[in-house]
Amino acid sequence: MYYYEIILPININFYLTYSFDEILENGTLVIVELRNKKTLGIIYRRITEETNDDKNSKNNIFSFEKNKIKSIYKVISVINKKFIDFLFWVADYNIINYGVIYKMAISSILKRVKNFTKDLEESQKIYKLCSNIQNYNNISKINLNNEQNLVFQKINNFEYPTVHLLHGVTGSGKTEVYLKIIEDIIKKNGQALILVPEILLTTQMFSRFTEVLGKVVVWHSDVNPKQKALIWHGIKNNNIKVVVGARSALFLSFANLQIIVVDEEHDSSFKQEEGIIYNARDMAVVRSKIENIPIILVSATPSIESVYNTRINKYILHTINTRYTGVKLPQIQIIDMKSVRTDMYSLQELIHNKSYKKIEDSSHSYNKQNNNIDIDNINNKNLINDLKILNNSTNNDIIKKLPILHQKTISEIKKTLNEKKQSLIFINRRGYTTILFCTSCSAKIRCTYCDFHLVYHKKNNTINCHYCNYHHNYNGHCILCGNKDIEILHYGYGVEKVAEEVLNTFPESRIAILASDTINSVKKSQDIINKIYNGDIDIIIGTQIVAKGLNFPKLHLIVVPEATPSYLSIDIRVVEKTYQILHQVIGRAGRMDVQGKVILQTEEPQSTILKYIVSYDQESFIDHELAMRKLSNSPPFSRMALITCYGYHEITTLKASKILRDKAPQQNDKLTIMGPSPAPFYKLRGYYRYLFIIIADKQLNIQLIIKKWLDSRDLLPKTVRIKVDIDPYSFF
Repeated sequence: MYYYEIILPININFYLTYSFDEILENGTLVIVELRNKKTLGIIYRRITEETNDDKNSKNNIFSFEKNKIKSIYKVISVINKKFIDFLFWVADYNIINYGVIYKMAISSILKRVKNFTKDLEESQKIYKLCSNIQNYNNISKINLNNEQNLVFQKINNFEYPTVHLLHGVTGSGKTEVYLKIIEDIIKKNGQALILVPEILLTTQMFSRFTEVLGKVVVWHSDVNPKQKALIWHGIKNNNIKVVVGARSALFLSFANLQIIVVDEEHDSSFKQEEGIIYNARDMAVVRSKIENIPIILVSATPSIESVYNTRINKYILHTINTRYTGVKLPQIQIIDMKSVRTDMYSLQELIHNKSYKKIEDSSHSYNKQNNNIDIDNINNKNLINDLKILNNSTNNDIIKKLPILHQKTISEIKKTLNEKKQSLIFINRRGYTTILFCTSCSAKIRCTYCDFHLVYHKKNNTINCHYCNYHHNYNGHCILCGNKDIEILHYGYGVEKVAEEVLNTFPESRIAILASDTINSVKKSQDIINKIYNGDIDIIIGTQIVAKGLNFPKLHLIVVPEATPSYLSIDIRVVEKTYQILHQVIGRAGRMDVQGKVILQTEEPQSTILKYIVSYDQESFIDHELAMRKLSNSPPFSRMALITCYGYHEITTLKASKILRDKAPQQNDKLTIMGPSPAPFYKLRGYYRYLFIIIADKQLNIQLIIKKWLDSRDLLPKTVRIKVDIDPYSFF
């Protein structure tokens, strides 16, 4: 009889021991019994006297009654050892229990354990044809220009597998370069993984991929469980050659993975901040090293970290400086909105100038943000009158009083319509109005479960929380004070309000809204993107979704009504992200034959970011941002982690955070620990939250420090939970 340590898909960080009468390979998938149910485990290793002392082993079989050890029920298959090594690395780096990471990796087959053999056979029938190399002889060929071909040759013939950063201007044909590389890999029976930030917008990419690469499989949440199981088998058995997917596709078990591509590598969507916290881009780099294969990070606005890594020779930089069509980058015009938005701008300053009040109780005292607006302290009473006019006036009055679009902008949109071309208005806010005021209690109407204001969605007549999805029908009453005989004032605007104004100004135009709540399925996104591509839409109004790699041949004009940079943010990369999203949106215009035009409306025309945007001087922006990061000892010049204490009971959570603080490691010149402090959004989905921020020298093992620190979590109340975020993107 042989004994094996097996990883199970449950929230534990150790192995359980099972027996079997044959020698099995490490990485073998097996069915075992756990708590009287069958589940899918994976063999970590066979136990010998040498391995038995491992701290992760739950039992010592040489002192334990062996007859009580359960037997493996059934042997299923074998998983690539390198893939298992990758799962362990991800778990250790992000301080996640092994069982949780393993469960994520096999989730597509875990619920279909009983159908494993049947699914395997069906998958073979469906996808076996895809694995025939002869199928790739008749597909569309890729024609690269000289600049593209030079990059292709350098990457394809590089002497050893490494990380390549492919930086090209918008519309330069970066996709064609990596497709050409993948084409060569497929012909050698290899597999490729392409990670994208937004799977809903892969319509155009998928069409091009299938033209060039033949059968391509898309991996996303809309795929049903059975189909996912069939795809999983097809990938594992090398019958599926190319997978396009979002973050979770990184955790698929490939038979012969030969390259990874991370498209739009700068995009923050690759960072998962809820549940299992990890950065898919960074973990993809790790997987490429473990698999000993190349990885290509692709972007027109690469992340500061990736550029920095090229400068210290960790990554190899490749650049494409001209558009594939030869058309110049768009002409950019800045319109100063201060003179036409004086009142609205003053009110905006007032809203963001949050007052504070002291909250004390018997156990603690702290400053908590109080976002209520004191109407009596508003110096300019006309501001409230303006809001009242805004609520009751016609659209033409709104334009005159608190305009969204400048008259010059309106004229340019009209000109574009007359030329039978398309315009895009970028506003990164969903809904109709972003803030609601009650004139009775002088408060912003906030979510019941979150420390966040509710957004009015006119289309459904609801007020929604964009953090916890709480919503209810809007009846004009204040949900805080309950007063029904008052007036609710609306402030701010989102895509719905912009669309309303545009439709009133251009009633004959065909308008489409691109936002996460309007294209919330693959089919909806395909339909609307096809309409835009075919010229059936005149004016597109969209959030950040429109900045993610879309190509519309007739799109000529880009309008950004609010191009004023925001420096007050819980996102530590707010300046970088602001630059990236503006640059990416601008890059959608005039990609085919005629130079496009961009209008940036702003109250800060002299902004440093806008100076770099207008001049297309990305190199200087990166130099400036790196200098600021170095001055503040921020990544990539340091290591950073975030620990969140959260619980439903406010005082209990605070006490738990203090216990954790008392057990914190000793600080020194290489380690700084800040906190506990109330989170910027103190209450989220009903949880009260306290944060610790850890900043460490790059040479320190921050994971080891945190793991030792969190050994004290057993002292905390059971109702309080701990969340760890390594390399955080925000402190929300």
